Amino acid sequence: MHNYKHSQLGTSLVVLLTIPMVIVFFFSSEEPTVKITIYCTMSFLILNFFRLKTVINNEYITITFGLGLIRKKIKLESISSVEILKTSIFCGWGIRIMNDGTLYNVSGRDAVKIKFKDGTAVAIGTNDVKNLMNSINEKRKNNKKH
Repeated sequence: MHNYKHSQLGTSLVVLLTIPMVIVFFFSSEEPTVKITIYCTMSFLILNFFRLKTVINNEYITITFGLGLIRKKIKLESISSVEILKTSIFCGWGIRIMNDGTLYNVSGRDAVKIKFKDGTAVAIGTNDVKNLMNSINEKRKNNKKH
């Protein structure tokens, strides 16, 4: 069976992070140090959160933000269940703490919630919820056969 690979761009997030850079550039009379600090901070955030890439192989689900500095590896054998989740509008984008785990998201409110055998959970935001959930379940099923 082939590996699952999907990237979701966080277009809204990038636009929202770019706005302060434009405002400072055109309307600020701040000294250069303040401008440079704002540009560096916003650029760092954009480069680290412009997309969320999800890859599933026979052992792991790997989720990677942006250029790859922020990543999470999930062992398929540690999963107890998978379900589709509609997040609250207040959950937002980025890395968020939920009641029973963590949400990784760059856009929208759709996610796949992965519950672990230890009772914790991780939710992966995606615009491909059905395929992501089916791929996780298929890999888990194939691993149980071997």
